[in-house]
Amino acid sequence: MYRDGLARKRRQRGRRPGDVALPVLASQPKTCACPNPIVRTVGVNMQHGNFEAEDNRDLYDAGGQLLSDRHAEEQLLGALLLKPQAVDKVVEIVRPADLIDPFNRQILECLFSAHGNGGEVSIDAINAKLGGKDALIGDGLTVGRYVAHLIADADTSNDLSDVADHLQQISERRKTGEAYDIDWRQPFVSRFGGLRWEEIATLGRASGYTWLIEDIFPMGEISLIFGDSGSGKSFGTFDMAMAVARGLKWNGKNTEPGLVIYVAAEAGKGFGKRKLAYSIEHNLPQDADIPFYLCTKRPDFFASDADVLALIEEIITVSKTYSQKLVLIVLDTLSALAPGMNENASQDVSMVRKRLVVLQEKFDAAICLVHHKPKGGATPRGHSSLTADFETTVEFEIVTDKRTPTGGNIHRATVRKQREGKAGLRWEFTLPVVTVGRNKWGNEETSCVVIPFETSQSTARGGYNGSANELLLMHALYDALGDYGVAPPFPLPAAISKVVDVAHIRTAMRAKVVDSDTDEEAADNRFRGAFKRAGDKLRDAGIIGIQKPFWWATGKPVNGMGG
Repeated sequence: MYRDGLARKRRQRGRRPGDVALPVLASQPKTCACPNPIVRTVGVNMQHGNFEAEDNRDLYDAGGQLLSDRHAEEQLLGALLLKPQAVDKVVEIVRPADLIDPFNRQILECLFSAHGNGGEVSIDAINAKLGGKDALIGDGLTVGRYVAHLIADADTSNDLSDVADHLQQISERRKTGEAYDIDWRQPFVSRFGGLRWEEIATLGRASGYTWLIEDIFPMGEISLIFGDSGSGKSFGTFDMAMAVARGLKWNGKNTEPGLVIYVAAEAGKGFGKRKLAYSIEHNLPQDADIPFYLCTKRPDFFASDADVLALIEEIITVSKTYSQKLVLIVLDTLSALAPGMNENASQDVSMVRKRLVVLQEKFDAAICLVHHKPKGGATPRGHSSLTADFETTVEFEIVTDKRTPTGGNIHRATVRKQREGKAGLRWEFTLPVVTVGRNKWGNEETSCVVIPFETSQSTARGGYNGSANELLLMHALYDALGDYGVAPPFPLPAAISKVVDVAHIRTAMRAKVVDSDTDEEAADNRFRGAFKRAGDKLRDAGIIGIQKPFWWATGKPVNGMGG
């Protein structure tokens, strides 16, 4: 039987069970630089967990039982490529998911698919499945060379049903973590993050988290950043990522500096202008040595596992070119990463979520996923599991109850959920426009940069001290601008951000001051007088602008209107 010859074959290949200790959850796979042409980065097993092996050695449990056997995988595939009709012997025994190597899984999928359609797979089809015969799948190894190696080294004397059964049992052992006759002389490593009491939260380090951004974004976890279009979530995320890459404090919080991988799935082509604007604002040379890597083409996390595995391979390769440790992966945005996903269907969301977890478990880095919020909604768009399954969620929005001194928008980010930290933390910023160059017609090209907005700016020196009614009117004005504001019509100056019909302001303020059970006529008379007096004073002080029927906020500071 095939299993009976394992020890002999391994001695011939120079490998013994003692070569490898207990399997551990993979943190970062490794690519062997040894001469064996078939050694590649260890794949991700989507069904049974993620394992890491050193070089071309296989994994064993504490009792010396195999948890992977690439040689057996290669023997099975080589024999099936030589004799495709032999698929009948194994199709009911082993599944593609039982193989630990992702490339081997794809080859077996191809063989089984052709068998199911009543035909035999061609070598060209195998090559195409893996990206073409000249595609690289390792250190100088092409698909064509690997497939040729499988065929050339195949041992057709093996009983293929026995080989398949052997691989299926190994897969089950990986899945259940079985270990027979555990040898306690072997070093024990928990596959489930086990800690003894004395190892839990040692004095002075009580937090279970290692922070990327202190008290906000934890390392090794997936955080969700969400907001309406125009809320500043992508600019805010980019600003945060740059602070990490440059090792700067961010909104007064300490950061863990290191390499940032930014997947700009939604606006990759326009990202260059953001870089130019940031460089101009922060006086950075264009060729500054910053550990920041941008992916401008979007992977598909919904269609299959292929792009997730490809992204993992690219991150591993790129990380080796930087001296800094990988600390942050940004995915911007979810909808661009998962085209065709029904965001309201738990099954679709769960499928994408599982692939995010594969990425999370492969790297000991923070992952920030950027997502949209429905218009007028209070939570991220889609199924409730989007927020339930994330450690941290941060909402970005435009502040509606105050403006900058020049009448511009103020953006706010709030930590809505923090499983082990401080929920409710928030910071504010503005997005001034920066000219970054000119297009071929000579017109300005612009982008925005994040500038922190201090609360003290809203009550700057010389801020207007309004009466209670004037403050109520200002709150009503900002509420109405948020709900019904429109661009200023001609001939109002285009520099005004938004204007609103006074009727909406009157309705909003009346709801704040008139009690429904009072004499309606008398209350209306009092309200009209109070509304007119407050409006006149604010207009005369230059706090609001009026051109019937429109009102707007000039942006001059008003004491007591802080957020």
